[in-house]
Amino acid sequence: VTYEAGDELKSVASNGSAPHVTMEIQPFGGVCGWGNGTHGQLGLSGIENQNFLTPGTNKVTGAPTLLTNRPCYVAHLHEHQVTGIAAGSSHTLAVTHAGEVFSWGLADGLGVPLEKQTSDVPMFVEQLEGLVKASKVFAGHNHSFATAQMPYKSVM
Repeated sequence: VTYEAGDELKSVASNGSAPHVTMEIQPFGGVCGWGNGTHGQLGLSGIENQNFLTPGTNKVTGAPTLLTNRPCYVAHLHEHQVTGIAAGSSHTLAVTHAGEVFSWGLADGLGVPLEKQTSDVPMFVEQLEGLVKASKVFAGHNHSFATAQMPYKSVM
């Protein structure tokens, strides 16, 4: 994060506003996240990180929220070298050097089958395994995209 971006985040946190989601890729491929983790979009679930999420209340809707105002390491991606990341409205995606895609947050945008409404940890998108090697990920409001190297050459 640049000095200017960090300074802006400090001002947002100090005036009582809650930032959305901020994700950062470390030079070694690790990922840190901070901001709004209400729907699991920070990927910080687990014993070691749960205490970093502070419960609160949305001032407009009265809904419960979970926030953190400092970068926290996303431990579930530790073994993977992340090369790209994208944050949607309430979900996050990551792509690795090996071409794997991970998604977490609100189920509407994940592209993986879930038994509950959210995934609080990064989940491997198994549907792409063996089909394509992803190179970039994009996240919208409730949708996700990945660009990939296709296994077969185009006939056009």
